[in-house]
Amino acid sequence: MGRQHSIRIGTRGSQLALVQANHIKDKLLGLDQTLDISIVIIRTTGDQCDRSISDMGGKGVFVKDIEQSLLNHDVDIAVHSFKDITSIPHGALTYSGFILEERPTDAFILFNKKDIVNETAHLGTGSLRRKALCEHLYPKVECVPIRGNIDSRIEKAGTLKLDGLILSTAGLQRIKKDHVISFEADPLQFIPAPGQGMLAIQNRIDDNSITQLIEAIVDPQTQTLGQYYFEFLSGIQFNCNHPLGAIIHNQEWHVFLGHEGPHYFKHERNDIVGLIQQVKGVVYG
Repeated sequence: MGRQHSIRIGTRGSQLALVQANHIKDKLLGLDQTLDISIVIIRTTGDQCDRSISDMGGKGVFVKDIEQSLLNHDVDIAVHSFKDITSIPHGALTYSGFILEERPTDAFILFNKKDIVNETAHLGTGSLRRKALCEHLYPKVECVPIRGNIDSRIEKAGTLKLDGLILSTAGLQRIKKDHVISFEADPLQFIPAPGQGMLAIQNRIDDNSITQLIEAIVDPQTQTLGQYYFEFLSGIQFNCNHPLGAIIHNQEWHVFLGHEGPHYFKHERNDIVGLIQQVKGVVYG
């Protein structure tokens, strides 16, 4: 591959985002210690507003500013949480790598010993999917909107005197706070967001040297899995407007739709076209 020029990794500025960006930096340095790699923090539209993601226009609020930095050649690589990426990226950009090394489940953090199956409880979450799943699986749970990074959510939940909150297990694992998890939900019932826990690595489509570096740190099976999730989201043009969960397990898609639901169904892993048609049939009639 030869010696590379200085490589700038663009990321949001939260603790979790920085951990993720530095993880990719370390992987790249594992290929070549002579690489000159720096981290560039980009404050996104989503980081500057407390409204819900759907009210702000969907998932792109966390990635568009970083994508623009790529297009402006201010950074060379972007590291996103897969759950934040848009299903229709700019045509000059590509996702060269998907990485998943943690668990994809949803984590319940309870501040007391309440039985959320049989007792009324107030849990913090900003996710339409988690709210819809709780309405179905834990009808005594009332979900309270809450946003921010992991530490601020935990702090806000305490200030609001909530009984707990729901977060991504992977995020807690990455910042070494998974010890606060009370239990992890069964991912085939409390179905995660598509690609939950996965990292998506983005770069300019014509930057072949960067693409080769990214491809060298990616596990081929995980890359295929990420491509399945991305193709699915692209096909349904998903943008956080409907409660949606999807996970691939044992060669099957397990899908949850909260739109006028709940709707649970399974589908053959490789038949993404058929899966897209099935989801669109539920959402659009």
